[in-house]
Amino acid sequence: MLKKLPDLILSASETSKIQGLDKGADDYLVKPFSTRELIYRIRANFECSILRRKILYNRYKQEDIKQLLLSIINMTLSESDLDKTLLYITKEIYRRLPCEKIFVISNESSKNNKIVIPYENDSEDLTSIINPFTEINDNDNSNSQLFTRSQKYFNENLGVDVSLDEYYNEVHKKVSKLSVEIRLNDNIWGWIKVHRSQNSVWFDSEIELLQQISNNISLVITYAKLLEEIGEKEIQIKAAEFANNAKTQILANTSHGIVLSFHILIIF
Repeated sequence: MLKKLPDLILSASETSKIQGLDKGADDYLVKPFSTRELIYRIRANFECSILRRKILYNRYKQEDIKQLLLSIINMTLSESDLDKTLLYITKEIYRRLPCEKIFVISNESSKNNKIVIPYENDSEDLTSIINPFTEINDNDNSNSQLFTRSQKYFNENLGVDVSLDEYYNEVHKKVSKLSVEIRLNDNIWGWIKVHRSQNSVWFDSEIELLQQISNNISLVITYAKLLEEIGEKEIQIKAAEFANNAKTQILANTSHGIVLSFHILIIF
């Protein structure tokens, strides 16, 4: 923690000030100075240091999320198997969100709340994505305050649901759950659900990440359905072409048979 504190030079020498700033000091005080001034300057520098770290943390995180979303789009364009793409997405979520299990659940009539992709890292050695800059939380560390802040966010954003202590049949125990809708046009295609240990809290940044991924999953499903429709249309076109060719061939063979019979009849 001490390494993260801002460095403050206490000097009356101009040369010392310049040397100190060159070596990475954050600020300086010229002697003589009061205790009150020293306290205020330390506090101001400490707050500036925290702000810089927040900016660096968020910048790194945003870049990582951008690369993840781009990789999902690229995989969608190169991979025709929807389940493989969804499995890839759940693994990438697992690397970024501390959790026990992830579920992608379909609400389609043909599947009726079927768990399409269940995932937990019990066999693979997935490397977590580590942000080199420490996240700074302005809230009190109590669960109640963190959850109260997030609850307001949930209330203002439809499609997000959270419960910190609820029994789930999927895992046969009480868990803390974050669930985000996956929408297809104006309908709910399904949900992506992430489980943690009971009474674990969810940060707003984690909710936003899951919402962004949910939006990308919607694009993935839309693209998969489009390919499926195109495939069905191509099959229909080829079937129609085959039927027409078959009819033409049958008619040609029939016409040839009639002409041949007519010639035989005349000769006879």
